[in-house]
Amino acid sequence: MAEKAQAISVEAARKALASKTVPLATLSDAIDQLLRDTVNGLDTPPVSYALLALGGYGRREMCPGSDVDLQFLVDGRVTRLEPFVEACLHQWWDCGLKLGYATRTVAQTVDLAREDHKTAMTLLDSRVVAGDSAVYDKLRAAVNKKLYRSRVKQLLEQILAERNERHARFGDSVYLLEPDIKLGEGGLRDLLSARWAAQLVADNKDLKGLGLSAKERKELWAVYETLLRFRNALHTVAGRRVDRLRFAYQEALADSLGDPSVEACMQRYWQAAARVRAISRRALEALAQQAGLPVGGCIDAVLPASPKQLLELFVRSSQEDRPLSPSILVAAGEVIEGVDEQVRNDSTVAALFLELLIHPNDRALPLFRMHEMGLLNGLIPEFECLTGLYQRNVFHVYTVDIHSLDGVLALKHLAAGRDPDLPETLRGVMSELDSSSRHVLFLSMLLHDLCKGGAPKDACAKVALRLGLSTEDAAVVSFLVREHLLMALLAQSRDIHDQVTLRHLAREVGNRRTLMLLYLLTWGDMSSANPELLTDWKSSLLEELYKRTDTLLAGGLDVYADGRKVVKERRAQVLEALLGEQPEHPTSATLEVDRFFGHLATRYFVVTPAEQVCAHMEMLKKLDTQQAVVRLDKRSKALSLVTVICRDSPGMLARLTGVLAAHRVNVIGAEVHSQTDGTVIDVFEVERPKEWA
Repeated sequence: MAEKAQAISVEAARKALASKTVPLATLSDAIDQLLRDTVNGLDTPPVSYALLALGGYGRREMCPGSDVDLQFLVDGRVTRLEPFVEACLHQWWDCGLKLGYATRTVAQTVDLAREDHKTAMTLLDSRVVAGDSAVYDKLRAAVNKKLYRSRVKQLLEQILAERNERHARFGDSVYLLEPDIKLGEGGLRDLLSARWAAQLVADNKDLKGLGLSAKERKELWAVYETLLRFRNALHTVAGRRVDRLRFAYQEALADSLGDPSVEACMQRYWQAAARVRAISRRALEALAQQAGLPVGGCIDAVLPASPKQLLELFVRSSQEDRPLSPSILVAAGEVIEGVDEQVRNDSTVAALFLELLIHPNDRALPLFRMHEMGLLNGLIPEFECLTGLYQRNVFHVYTVDIHSLDGVLALKHLAAGRDPDLPETLRGVMSELDSSSRHVLFLSMLLHDLCKGGAPKDACAKVALRLGLSTEDAAVVSFLVREHLLMALLAQSRDIHDQVTLRHLAREVGNRRTLMLLYLLTWGDMSSANPELLTDWKSSLLEELYKRTDTLLAGGLDVYADGRKVVKERRAQVLEALLGEQPEHPTSATLEVDRFFGHLATRYFVVTPAEQVCAHMEMLKKLDTQQAVVRLDKRSKALSLVTVICRDSPGMLARLTGVLAAHRVNVIGAEVHSQTDGTVIDVFEVERPKEWA
């Protein structure tokens, strides 16, 4: 009966772990009690032994679906303990425990640990649950002497190799949309690897004395607990052991953890995983360096004492295309905490950041390192809203911040000219850009999705001005960010050979420089969203649209020029009137409006208010069944507008004026607007005859 009560206690502990407030050791403690009650209820075996808890159970971090990993450690012949082991196992199986177990002597355990580094690491987390602790002390003394003290470098190499292999196997990024909580990059195993290394090199589990600040260590344990909470909830939601946060579980997981939405829940996960990855990697690699392992061509210099000095080191890393040494990265934590408004407004810091941003060398990934350490968000706090931001759609593989950095990386590849297979037009456009244009382009790429994080509309311009860009270039950054989808949508949803499409794009960009920047930004955005998004077909459409629009701009827009963006403003007003909204980019719903706007010179939109534009569009629909469509509008007590839309022909204006004169209508003025499709809009301002009253 006691066994049944204890089993219920374990089951209750499993359910309780779904809560955000129950201690993480709840299930481990319940299992400890169950195992001890079983052992104490059996006859004492004829040989000394210790029952060891291993793995997550050994760390007292059991999750609802985890196996209970045990070892019976025997001081003598294994066969003498087998009846006792069998009796224990049957009772625990009856209680519903999922066991992973082994029975070994001290010598066997040491031999296995010397052959298998995973066993060696498992023993670092082991503890005694029941039995004779002296047997366990004998094991610890043996492994310390024969393994941990004599093979530190070899074990560290194996830890590093396992980490690299694991990251490659489970997706080499924290920001996969379906991440693995345990083994993926930024997962629980990353911190465990650093803890194991700290025990081997510095004989501590808390990562003290490694250069990490007290704030970083506190933050590390907090985000590690967050990941454990996620794993507990995932096991509960799935009803079994599962460690990949698949889309199918994410909504239920958000509900279980009390998050307001899936997006908020997953963003919280990615932010925690990013910190685990960043801090644990720095600690692990610093420990490896401390143990004497080669650091592989890293830059080793005097430790930075200020954010500016740290940024200078990152610029050097980019220039030399070599990573910074682990010792520098570990020491950077406290320096980053010193980034404040004064640092952000320092013109020298701004110049260093821009130099780093556009430098074509990228193998050391300085921007990514700055981001994972928190330096990028410190210098550009507006970017914080994108960190770990969820985008659940078929186009993107990673979170918004990583997609943005990947876009910068793609532009760096293009600028470096490392890929001769890229379109010649693309490479040629990049080569034409001077440094100021590259500042605009790369900054726009970094910030292009800022609106997804809820940033104010003027945030991009403020960042640009703070970094020292001119007012004109800051305006271009704002335009590129706001319209970064324009070219892609036009290329894929409009006829790129149609002059209407070309005029639409030409009017929007206004000049060749902005067109070039938008073309490169569009390519960088599409090529970094998803490896399969930018197909050869889409790339060719984009290139053709660029070349045709460039030709149009080179020849001059003449009557279609819109320096004051009057057409853009009028289009927004018309769309609001017709659709009840103002779509930011061309869609199927805006096709009719865009075609009408593309046929008319800019002057038409200067002199024609939005309500009349809507009326003229409605009149045009009737022209298919009529030779001409006429509309009369009262303008004032004495004046009226007569609008005639018809097919154009030589002398049409004179004939229409003659008709009005024949009816004794006095024409005050006239506006004639010819459309490129052969239609003409004639608007006459006339004195109102008495019979029109």
